[in-house]
Amino acid sequence: MKKLEGVGGMLYLTNKTLHHIPHKLNIQSGETYIPLETIKRFETKNDFLILRNKLIIITKNDEQIKFRVNKRQEWAKKLNEVLE
Repeated sequence: MKKLEGVGGMLYLTNKTLHHIPHKLNIQSGETYIPLETIKRFETKNDFLILRNKLIIITKNDEQIKFRVNKRQEWAKKLNEVLE
């Protein structure tokens, strides 16, 4: 989510960053890079009562960056591994 727009695209996890590359059809087209050392924690939340796909990254300066992802538990597992 960027402001009020749901920005579709691909989310990548490297050994240094969490990186979102938006689809070309989005209005907001900028890529998002979140260096792992800036992440304080993350949370998983349910969305719209039935969807279990929200991943919220909280940075060390308390910024919240929200993603909707497939296989949220796999994302949580991998984030736990790289953030430990």
